[in-house]
Amino acid sequence: MTVFSIAIDEMSGVAARDMAARGFVQDDTPVGRAVKIALIHSEVTEILEAVRKPSSDKHLPHLSSEAVELADVAIRVLEYAGAFGIDLGAAIEEKMAFNRKRPFKHGGKAF
Repeated sequence: MTVFSIAIDEMSGVAARDMAARGFVQDDTPVGRAVKIALIHSEVTEILEAVRKPSSDKHLPHLSSEAVELADVAIRVLEYAGAFGIDLGAAIEEKMAFNRKRPFKHGGKAF
């Protein structure tokens, strides 16, 4: 395990514990997982809106809305991994290593 992987896994646990402490129970059913995925998706949509209409965040005015929404996505992804015991740190490292071996633009055309 690398420092990166350990840090990601620690943050996943923190995010899952924080959500549980605020009453969001882990529902390890397909529907429960789907709800969490939908929440990740909604945060991604909020990033798009922040790009379309740039502004400061109303709760953290020293940050852009784009940065705050991106943080929300990361927190939700970390929480999902922590809630369901996914070793996200190792998965990210392995996927990035795999991607480095892929051809330029994966051999396709950019859009």
